[in-house]
Amino acid sequence: MVAWTFFQGFACKSQSTKGFTLQPMNKITAAIYLCLVMGFLSACGEVKDFEFKKIESWKINGLGLGSSSISASLLFYNPNSFTVTLKHMEGQVAVEGNDLGNCVSDTFVRIKAGQEFLLPVTIELKPGALLMGGLAFLGKDSLLVKFKGYMRVGRSGIFVNYKFDSENKVAAKF
Repeated sequence: MVAWTFFQGFACKSQSTKGFTLQPMNKITAAIYLCLVMGFLSACGEVKDFEFKKIESWKINGLGLGSSSISASLLFYNPNSFTVTLKHMEGQVAVEGNDLGNCVSDTFVRIKAGQEFLLPVTIELKPGALLMGGLAFLGKDSLLVKFKGYMRVGRSGIFVNYKFDSENKVAAKF
């Protein structure tokens, strides 16, 4: 059995009985591999920030002194000209400048180019955040909601961590 790998202009031939032997790669083969890698990297393009639109729905899962959590569906817009896949999101949630807690989603979502998408999340609230935040939100018809963290997004099976920082005013319906 023979396996070939390429690095730094050398072809590395592996045979199960003799180990590795280095052989110089010709310049044409090296140029072809370089063009393929450059073409792949340029096709990826720059990923633009997803735009947070609104909270579609939410419910309180558990309320307690030690821990509380909220499940929500967040509506985002993909301004990119290509489809991406999101497989993990983690970040902080702040409402009107008050840090509420951590936001996590492990849902695998395929996001089409130029379209809105729903992302189901769980928000683990800091102790007392709901009470302190609730007092600050009384009497307001809209609230500034900010999400900051990272998403694991990818194309063609290659995923990278991508930082995001998105905020929007949402209607305060209680």
